[in-house]
Amino acid sequence: MVFPITDPIIGATLLDGAPTVPEFQSQVAEEEESYAKTTTGPFSRSSYTKVLGISWDDQSDNFLFDFTDLIEYARQLPPSKRSVLKFNAKIYDPLGLLSPFVIRLKVLFQVLCSNQHKWDEPLQGEILDVWNNATAELTSIMSVKIPRCYFLMNACPIDTQLHRFCDVSLQAYAAVVYVRSVYQNGHTEVRIVALKTRVSPMKKPTIPRLGLLGADLLSRLTATVCETIPNSQIIYWTDSTTVMYWIRHTKPWKQYISNRVREIHQLTNKDSWIYCPGLLNPANMPSRGLSGIDLAESNVWWTGPNFLKLDEKEWPVSADCELNDDIKSELMKQSTEMSHVLLTPSERVSQIQNVDKILDCTRFSSFNSLLRTTAYVLRFINACRKDTTNDSTINLSAAELNHAEKCWIRCVQSQSFKEEIQCILKGDQSSSIRVKQFGLFLQEGILKCYGRINNSSLPLSSKQPILLPHNHPFVTLLVCHFHEVVKHGGVNDTLTALRERYWILRGRQIVKRIINQ
Repeated sequence: MVFPITDPIIGATLLDGAPTVPEFQSQVAEEEESYAKTTTGPFSRSSYTKVLGISWDDQSDNFLFDFTDLIEYARQLPPSKRSVLKFNAKIYDPLGLLSPFVIRLKVLFQVLCSNQHKWDEPLQGEILDVWNNATAELTSIMSVKIPRCYFLMNACPIDTQLHRFCDVSLQAYAAVVYVRSVYQNGHTEVRIVALKTRVSPMKKPTIPRLGLLGADLLSRLTATVCETIPNSQIIYWTDSTTVMYWIRHTKPWKQYISNRVREIHQLTNKDSWIYCPGLLNPANMPSRGLSGIDLAESNVWWTGPNFLKLDEKEWPVSADCELNDDIKSELMKQSTEMSHVLLTPSERVSQIQNVDKILDCTRFSSFNSLLRTTAYVLRFINACRKDTTNDSTINLSAAELNHAEKCWIRCVQSQSFKEEIQCILKGDQSSSIRVKQFGLFLQEGILKCYGRINNSSLPLSSKQPILLPHNHPFVTLLVCHFHEVVKHGGVNDTLTALRERYWILRGRQIVKRIINQ
């Protein structure tokens, strides 16, 4: 029984339904000339094949790493910051299997950037030693052979589980996935599936916050791997009891914690998170880094922690998540309760700031439908107050739609730019970096930008655009609307149309992400 070669990161099936490896080899030669055999490296011509850039031994059915050309290339590079970046970019590892080794180069590059090292300035001291060791250790990694199939040949597992581990250090955080399969004869097989790593931010947060970043990274890796190995039980492991408490308990956390916990809840089941002692956590290796020799000889990395091969009764006992100082420090000091009522007839409907408590914009598929529904709701409120003349027409006017849009803009800004608005109202604009950076001011309760472009001949809406955040559902609908307005013209056209009226923080990034989705 041969399983398809599937990349859980890009979702590409390389061998789908082929009964034997030789038949696939013949199919490659006849139908796909781009999958050409190579003779580079120490592997024989008859057994070494390149498939989507990955070396595959079609005799033993293993993936290999051939760095012969890269080693020669590294020897010609001068030891500099530019060479570190070039060398790191040359390592092709789509599944992240070499991340314990590669993360050392990424951390090295971050150190060089933080020290403001010039691009072509020679490396010296300990940094030079790290560079020399990294280039020399590639040879040892070439001895690694990874089974292509997640399961044993000629056997069908009776139980399949996906075990996901996350861990952090001051330098990096990582998430790794293993598949555990149990067979009828009682044999248990554990194999690595995929991995993701990230270098810790330059402004180092606390270790518990970094741990939450690792859990969030693991949650994002969940969806792609589940598509590759469906119908499997999923178990999440972390060695941070603080992170487990944040995930398992719903409390008024601070914004940094609440945003990431919310995403974790959307992608995972909070009851599936289990405590794993740090010494047994295989994600320790990519978060701290390994030398090439240690990586090649690490059985724990390639076949998972030893306890996964045992019966579930012998697994680590989950620790209790107790309230500690790190957890208490992330609680909101005061949980503000809001009540939403209709205003008295003497008050104006334009003062409604929390329109999102009346309408959930995530339930709307388009920007126009959101505005039209909001306009009808506001019309109903005015009719209940009897402070306007009865309008027997069903169609909405342009003024009503503009008013609905302004209500949503005020609502979004009051949630995302509360500190900036308070600074402007107090007249203390120097205390907020963002207020000074964008020249923010309030007009009709709406936060707008003011800069050098104000001296141009552009329309006033372009010279003083409305400031919006990048991570609000309202902004997502707005970007989709303008993408349709420009007839799906791409990122640049959509962004140009948006900036005629709005300035979205990290605008290009959010527009690109939404369009690609």
